[in-house]
Amino acid sequence: MDEIIQESITQFGNLIYDISKSFGGEIRDLINKKIKTNKNYFHGISNKYLTNFYNRYGHIQVLGMSKPMHLNKVFIDIEMLDSTGNNRHESVIKMMESFKESYETNRSLQIIEDSKSDGIKTAERENRLMVLGAPGGGKSTYLKKIGFECLKGKNEVLKKYLPILLELKNIDHENDIYTLIIKELDIANFPTPPEYLEKSLNDGKILLLFDGLDEIPQDQENKTLNEIRNFCDKYAKNKYVVSCRIAAYRGGLNNFTNVEIANFDRKQIENFIQKWFKEKSKENRDYKDISKECWKKLSSPDMTATMELAQSPLMLTLLCLVYNYQQDFPSNRSLLYKEAIDVQLKEWNASKRIHNNPIYKDMTLPFEELLLSHIAYTYFIKDEYFFYKNDISKFISDFISNNLNAPKFLDGADILKAISIQQGILLERAKNIYSFSHLTFQEYFVAKYIDDYGLLDDAINKNLGNPKWREIFILLSGIMRRGSDTLLNAIFRKSKEYIQDQTSFRRLILTINNNNQPIQYKLTDLLLILIFCSNVDKYKGTKTLLNLILNLDKNLGSLIDSSWIIDKKVDIDHHITIQIKLLNNLELESSICKTINIVLKKYYNNKSINIKKEIVESLNLSPLEFEQTSINKIDEYFKTLNFLIQCKDASILVTKENWSKIEDELLSFE
Repeated sequence: MDEIIQESITQFGNLIYDISKSFGGEIRDLINKKIKTNKNYFHGISNKYLTNFYNRYGHIQVLGMSKPMHLNKVFIDIEMLDSTGNNRHESVIKMMESFKESYETNRSLQIIEDSKSDGIKTAERENRLMVLGAPGGGKSTYLKKIGFECLKGKNEVLKKYLPILLELKNIDHENDIYTLIIKELDIANFPTPPEYLEKSLNDGKILLLFDGLDEIPQDQENKTLNEIRNFCDKYAKNKYVVSCRIAAYRGGLNNFTNVEIANFDRKQIENFIQKWFKEKSKENRDYKDISKECWKKLSSPDMTATMELAQSPLMLTLLCLVYNYQQDFPSNRSLLYKEAIDVQLKEWNASKRIHNNPIYKDMTLPFEELLLSHIAYTYFIKDEYFFYKNDISKFISDFISNNLNAPKFLDGADILKAISIQQGILLERAKNIYSFSHLTFQEYFVAKYIDDYGLLDDAINKNLGNPKWREIFILLSGIMRRGSDTLLNAIFRKSKEYIQDQTSFRRLILTINNNNQPIQYKLTDLLLILIFCSNVDKYKGTKTLLNLILNLDKNLGSLIDSSWIIDKKVDIDHHITIQIKLLNNLELESSICKTINIVLKKYYNNKSINIKKEIVESLNLSPLEFEQTSINKIDEYFKTLNFLIQCKDASILVTKENWSKIEDELLSFE
């Protein structure tokens, strides 16, 4: 049993007793009789209620997890966005204008606000709180956490309330709100639950948590909304928190403060990963906590698009499950994104049981995916990531009318509404303004469209050098069942264009290439020369080349990366010691590696030696002083080669003959 129960039984029992002291008449006589018979009467009620609450809401088990995890062990403090209405609309308009400029540094399509509020403090402050969010955004978990904060008895505001959580999907003709509340009290053997509830409500001692306003069965929707509205107005002294998918909320509840759950930021993502794997490691003593490895991989520059998925609690849980199973993220990230989309379209909604919209009887999953790919591609090639409701509704209607087998009676606006509410692939960011929930999802559907309609050559000719298409080409590599040779060859040719006019650099590469070492060792020689013999910044300018070595040879790249101290504050002697140790460990046979190692050892004993001059003369190199424009082109060259390796690793099919030819010519300019 979780320690929360044992710690909270006494405090919660005192709360129940304090409420009971104000009772009179027959209920007071009944309570006194029960206490006389059993001095631990309130202790027993507290224990039973806490145990029941914990057993039902104290664990997380989603997406096929083999074992549940304690909610309190993995819960991350969430933050709320306060912009709504006209302010939200203005914020989205501004974001639409600035997004294209900040694409590479910020891929989030959610509004980034400076003023976000702490989730628990928001619950303390507001007596009527409407919590909005996307599917899988953490709404239900947040409500459960509020309940536990009440029960733990450490929060000075929330400990004054008896929390009652109602899952609104359980509403039916026999179970209205009042009946469900009574059942919660009856399970724990509260004294005469109807009278106890009435007195508690009149005294303002109840915190009602209504989870899933969007999950109310359609035939009960109007009745239940009226009941919630009247209940809140009648018992206004109490606290109320309601959760709802943002696209499904149409207002109608009086005097509620609307907030939206913010995406996880990097700090929250890292914190969740640490907690998740720490709990996972407790399942098996022999299990290694791999949270640091997971975070390092996810936060690497090559995983920027995947990191975007981690902003959602549900998607972050999926990423942890994938990494836990494979001890890595798949190089074919299209498979990962396909699984994430399937979770959104099928598994999550099935588990939540909210397919109560008849529109889905005629919309099959393949039809929906085809529609989404058409939307994604049509807007992406126009460099558009936000869509106005009228435009996209008309697009959907036209798509249906041009499809002979599409259900003709479906309306574009109705389909858009259903997708945004039920699936969460498209979200309404502000009134009448939509986007994909993740830019990653739009890119995946663009790649799928290109492959489905055979548009690879057109995409290469028009967009290969466009950084906004980089992720799409990587995804294409993992989708194209006919192989990626055409794409890889095009990327390889593109890399050569960046240094076509860089005579000094090309001459250096030819020097490096004049030996029989594997390509990763040749690139290591090149890295060492750029570090010690050129004006390329040794802390930033060589980072892309180091990533390339890492992509080609993980062990070699990790050895170099872990030995190279990227810190200008460390004194040069310490640098030299580390670098000598590195060169000794590499055991490379090249004359370049040996020569640099000899010079560094000479310097270590004689500080008057000019390291750069000594190495240049020993290797008979030409001066390597590059203009900034040349350094930029060299960096783009290495970035493109990294891109090439990523596409190759992500591919379903790469022919040996074609890749061998690329490797042979990688450092050749004949």
